[in-house]
Amino acid sequence: MIDHEEIYKYEAERYDLLVSREDPRAPTRELQAYYAYLEEDQGFERTWIRTDYRFTSLEESEQTIEFFFGAPLSRRVREEMLTVVPECTGIWWRKL
Repeated sequence: MIDHEEIYKYEAERYDLLVSREDPRAPTRELQAYYAYLEEDQGFERTWIRTDYRFTSLEESEQTIEFFFGAPLSRRVREEMLTVVPECTGIWWRKL
């Protein structure tokens, strides 16, 4: 029998429109339902941490964001001249 083992679930939450958001939330209805399932049905607790992307130049930021996340976010990076692109990571856990 395992008494104090904890289970951790990590899920990156990307906030394309929320530059300095202090209260992260699920970016889609599907993830909102999944998070509710973890917390309400499976008994997981949740916290979050900032995991912003930091780049040395606007060019590096644009190219990397375009490659991983596509043109809409890359355009925003260019328009707002972002070398720090915000991201939050949710952490879920429960004790067995």
